[in-house]
This record gives sequence, structure tokens and C-alpha cells, in this order.
Amino acid sequence: MRYGFTADIAPDLQEEIDTEWTWADYPMPWCTREEIRQVSADAQRIHNNIATGRLTIHAHANDSHTTVAVGTYAQGVRRA
Repeated sequence: MRYGFTADIAPDLQEEIDTEWTWADYPMPWCTREEIRQVSADAQRIHNNIATGRLTIHAHANDSHTTVAVGTYAQGVRRA
């Protein structure tokens, strides 16, 4: 209720939200729902850092199973 509004999630919508994290073709089926969320959050953080110019990717390679990259952060890495 940050701005005086409340929101309720209908049970059907909550079910869809929960299944979103476990879709059938997920490339790492051994991951738990929480691990999928963490991988997704990490990927989003990397994307944001690239998009804002904080992270520069210098080279990448793909062997058809895994993609690896070499990059540098503009001002070093800060961890929370």
C-alpha cells in the first residue's frame, strides 16, 4: 500500500505467475523455481549493465551448448 492502493491477485492469475517460472522448454530443467528466478535476475542485471554502458563485453564464444563472454565493468564491480 505504498501509494494508498491495494492490489489483489486472482487465484487463476497467481497460478499463471507460478507456472511462468517452470515452462517446459526451460534450458535448465534441473533448476528449482527459486534457482530459475535467480538465474533470470542475474541475466537481467547483466543486461541492464550492458545497456547502461557499465559493462562492456569484449569477446564471446558459443560451442552450441554454452556461451561464455569476457567483459569489464567501467568502475569495478560493487557487490551488495
